[in-house]
Amino acid sequence: MSIGLVSGSAVFCLDVMLKDSPESLLARLLGNSLAAFLAALPDGVVVLDRSGGLMGSNALGRKLMGLHSVAPGVSWREALLAAPPAALESLVEDALGGGAGEEWVELGLGPGAGAAERRARVRVSLLPGDEAKGELVVFFLREIDHPELAKSQRQVLRRHPREERVEEELRRERSMFEQLMDTVPDKIFFKDLEGRFLRIGRAHVSQFGLKSASEAVGLTDFDFFAESYARETQRGEQEVIRTGKPMIGKEHKLALADGTAFWVSVTKVPLRDPQGKIIGIIGVARDITERKMAEEKLRQKNEEMQADLKMAYEVQQSLLTLQYPDFSGSSGTSGLGLRFKHCYLPVSTLAGDFFEIFRISDSEAGILICDVVGHGVRAALVTAYLRGLVGEIMQSAVDPGAFLSGMNEGLLPVLRQADSPMFVTAFFGVADIARGEFRYSNAGHPLPYLQHAGGEVVRLDPSAGDPEPALGLIDGFSYTAVDSALKAGDRLVLFTDGLFEVESARGECFGEDRIEEQLRRNPGVAAPDLLDLLTGAACRHADSDTFADDVCIVVVDAVDD
Repeated sequence: MSIGLVSGSAVFCLDVMLKDSPESLLARLLGNSLAAFLAALPDGVVVLDRSGGLMGSNALGRKLMGLHSVAPGVSWREALLAAPPAALESLVEDALGGGAGEEWVELGLGPGAGAAERRARVRVSLLPGDEAKGELVVFFLREIDHPELAKSQRQVLRRHPREERVEEELRRERSMFEQLMDTVPDKIFFKDLEGRFLRIGRAHVSQFGLKSASEAVGLTDFDFFAESYARETQRGEQEVIRTGKPMIGKEHKLALADGTAFWVSVTKVPLRDPQGKIIGIIGVARDITERKMAEEKLRQKNEEMQADLKMAYEVQQSLLTLQYPDFSGSSGTSGLGLRFKHCYLPVSTLAGDFFEIFRISDSEAGILICDVVGHGVRAALVTAYLRGLVGEIMQSAVDPGAFLSGMNEGLLPVLRQADSPMFVTAFFGVADIARGEFRYSNAGHPLPYLQHAGGEVVRLDPSAGDPEPALGLIDGFSYTAVDSALKAGDRLVLFTDGLFEVESARGECFGEDRIEEQLRRNPGVAAPDLLDLLTGAACRHADSDTFADDVCIVVVDAVDD
């Protein structure tokens, strides 16, 4: 409560002084220093008791009222030089009747001592005094068009420019805050320590079906949401209040009391007073229902795709050699037999590596290893096409060069329809145990190794000149073929580039030389163990348990039949 005796700085000072105990302070002023206080005021003031007797006044008040007597206790009407105007009588009656007394009324007052009628703005208020004096009637008078007085009042009323800037800044910040609460689609809210809403934004008003934000004040989540969600939010908010740690972007699936379900991402931080004490929380809830629905559709699509990929993987695996051809008892006079082993490690469900071991005749085995550029669905589709193509050109398999030429012609129409360049590297060889030889041809594929029984390791290079191109690049290309002796104890090791292109942390490739080194260091090791040695060495080099590209290794051993 405050008592506004005057305007401007005097009002401010008195307002501050009277905040705690206005009655007792006013009593001290009236009893001790009223005359000095009134004399300092820029407005005219006349103070009466409840019965209308004079208690005090300043010079300007006496002048404007036209008082000829200032003796304490004299009725104010008797002290006037002229009869009071009816409008002034009405103001006094209103004040005595408990009127607000806050309006300034412009009046023509009677003549002062030796002066003509003066016009002034007048306000009459009924204010509390002490127990002895009771309530007081106070006249506030402000002269109109008096240059010196107007100047004095302007000086008193003039605010410091810094005050004006502060007020303007506060108005601007409040305007921005109101715009934030009313225009941002996110739901912004403030709660007290008990979870009661202190303020909500327009987005929340619409969601809750309210007419105004004030309707939510004092209510809680239990009034708007399903009980299970309200209890969950209550626990989370109490944790934020207890620890002071914010909760950032927590996603909830929730339901309003009417059953409407939606998703939100909620951030909650402590609400603190100027001293830093936590007095509640500030929350921002973003509706992510649309995103969640899209994610759910994507998840379903992914599940369908994974099911399709699984089926495609099973089909692709069925195209690979699962049972090796048996050539026991078919060597004739050479006394040779063949044993096969492979390792196939795709980096994804579907791979671009492909191999095939098939019977050409009772003494000839065709060994094909391919690598379609890239991996995934597109590469897998090409490998499926390769499997069918092998069956179509099987009659030319006895000649490796003619076989690869036929594959090239069969692939070109397919690969040229791709949006981006595609090609296939391939190595094809024929192990002929009747003749004791290995005929082979290469189309841009990594060259295999031949490890002789004595431990010597050599590369198989069929081209006398430049390397020959991968399949699907040059129309009508004729691939060449060469042959090499094949004896008991010899071992052929064919592989794709996924084995030797793995890199270390420093970016160094495992390389083909390290494959050759493993072969030299491990002569005569069983084929399954050799596959483990090669893949293990590559993984240790890369410090990883997996490969970055598909890996296929085929081992062919020539043995005594």
